[in-house]
Amino acid sequence: RISIEGLGKRFVALVETPDLDIVRMRFPSVRQAVFRAGVELTILQLGLWLLTFPVRWGFVRSLEPFAELLHAVAAWFRRFGSDKGGMIVEAVGLDSAGERMRARWTLVAAAGDGPNIPSLPALALARALANGTVSERGATACVDLLTLDAFTKEFSRYEIGTAVTTERLTQVPLFQRVLGRFAQMPQAVREAHAPDPARELAGEVDIEGAENPFAQAVAWFAGFPSAGRNLRAAVTIEREGNGEVWVRRFGKATFASTLSETAPGKLTERFGAIAFDLDAAADAQGFRLGIVRARLGELPLPRFLTPQTEAVAGIDENGRYRFDVTISLPVIGRLVRYRGWLTPG
Repeated sequence: RISIEGLGKRFVALVETPDLDIVRMRFPSVRQAVFRAGVELTILQLGLWLLTFPVRWGFVRSLEPFAELLHAVAAWFRRFGSDKGGMIVEAVGLDSAGERMRARWTLVAAAGDGPNIPSLPALALARALANGTVSERGATACVDLLTLDAFTKEFSRYEIGTAVTTERLTQVPLFQRVLGRFAQMPQAVREAHAPDPARELAGEVDIEGAENPFAQAVAWFAGFPSAGRNLRAAVTIEREGNGEVWVRRFGKATFASTLSETAPGKLTERFGAIAFDLDAAADAQGFRLGIVRARLGELPLPRFLTPQTEAVAGIDENGRYRFDVTISLPVIGRLVRYRGWLTPG
């Protein structure tokens, strides 16, 4: 969830767009580019998230044939929403003095003016071409052609407000705050959990599947990765606010979560609408995480539906970051176990 002043909190999800490729080409030093989008009503955002599972499981190839129906459903729910929308563009990195900074551009559109926004850059570019400010011609990505002021001038005729804020980032990384013995852990573990502002890790993973047919059904429903050996593993950890966003790619499976601090030695990890409260403990070998309770939204789940997790992080014989995670349910047994190694890159 993100918070935008004037709009409140809204759920968002990862989206792939051409913008991500353009940003990396224009700014080669960028470690990571992320695009997220969401609708105002939580029921629609979470409903769309649930509809992704039949596609992931292979029941349907795409939701595109249902676009007309989904549009009708969204139109019916429109009465429960507002006429406001917004967006945030944020960059985190080092300033000219080498200090970590966050720069944020925020836009809020009211009175139903949001749909006009995509056309306004084209209008600003047309004016620049007409007055000779822009001389480039031909089909290309429109990068570095206009200033931010050129855009905001076009916004003035609508109920669209923008603001730019900057802040110096001096906050200690999440795991360093939560794990009291962070400094005692091996260097490879400390480096993996000190994103500044992001950390990309790559390596290999072995995955063991569920140990019985019923557990297989639950694991399949939960979207856990299938069994495999020596699969390519890629993990991205990005600092966001007071927490972190983790994106894991094991073989062909991708799943993301957000982590935040709830108390000293306590973490909360969210996978969509499901949240797990975790105990965390560190020592000279690494750290351990264990689930103490689970919630669906704000509703606590009964103990028999609360997964049992043993997550251990340390180093292997080659000094590489090592992880070993087992997830099981009471009575049902193991749902999945994944273990492997990662290095920066």
